[in-house]
Amino acid sequence: QFNKDEDVTQDLEKLIKCINEVTQILLADIDHFGNLMNPDTVHAHVLDVILAHLGNPLAFSAGLTEQKKRDLIPLLVPMYKTKGTATGIEGAVAFFIGKAVTVVPWNVPANTWTLGEAELGFDTYLGPSQSFVRYSFYLTHSVTLSVAEKDIISQIVEFIRPAHTHFVGYTLTP
Repeated sequence: QFNKDEDVTQDLEKLIKCINEVTQILLADIDHFGNLMNPDTVHAHVLDVILAHLGNPLAFSAGLTEQKKRDLIPLLVPMYKTKGTATGIEGAVAFFIGKAVTVVPWNVPANTWTLGEAELGFDTYLGPSQSFVRYSFYLTHSVTLSVAEKDIISQIVEFIRPAHTHFVGYTLTP
């Protein structure tokens, strides 16, 4: 109050009015800061930054629609939690491709010849080792997948599958 009483030129009042406007703008920005992390209200150009901040490893996600990116943001952390599981792969493929796939353990036909373990016989072929087969899987699907969809699925599988497992391919089921 003393400074206001001593301000005969009204310079202090003008300075306070200038600072007040800037302060109100800053306070409004602070009040809306929570909206920057809300995927439903954030500007479209910030979506890729948020996805990168959350550790998005999927290169094809840059080509997703704006709405699909908004839907991915709250699902990315739970996707990390299901990493290494069959349900994680199936759920991620359903989200990105919109088609159902099933993870199935790979079983080698009985007529394979394992190097160092079996004898070469009639109608046999050289197969993989038992340890490779034990940790291998394939995906079954009921609808035909395009080459682009298979490329996206391969990226999803490489991200989610455990490091010691092997993805051997696709099988169309009737």
